[in-house]
Amino acid sequence: SVNLGARLESGAKHWGIDVQVSHSVYEATKDYFIYRKLGSIRVKGKEEPVKVYELICQKGEESEDIKNLLNQFELARKLYLNKKWDKAIEAFNKCSKLEDISFLRKTNPSQTYIKICNEFKNKPPHSNWDGIYNFKEK
Repeated sequence: SVNLGARLESGAKHWGIDVQVSHSVYEATKDYFIYRKLGSIRVKGKEEPVKVYELICQKGEESEDIKNLLNQFELARKLYLNKKWDKAIEAFNKCSKLEDISFLRKTNPSQTYIKICNEFKNKPPHSNWDGIYNFKEK
């Protein structure tokens, strides 16, 4: 658990987010907080995939912009999971315009997915791909 927590903390930088949590934390706190489902990943050194989420805000504090981003992001993720790389890239580009970018935040989950989609366009995943991305760095 401690090792996974450390991987999630350091892995948040891949997404350009402040707080990344596992499915167990999400389940325990989803009644109190708004999360963005990032998907399932395999962290370096682990075989078992982990469902990961971005902590957005407390429930009741989400703006219409956040609601719109979360809806659009989930639509883009569905295109990604269906291997529709070009359409997913287009959808994630729309999402990226809704993302919070500042001088402290150099990337965001939408831009990360665009990179992943481009990677899969150049080297498609196996035919039995399970939708899980294998991060190559800790």
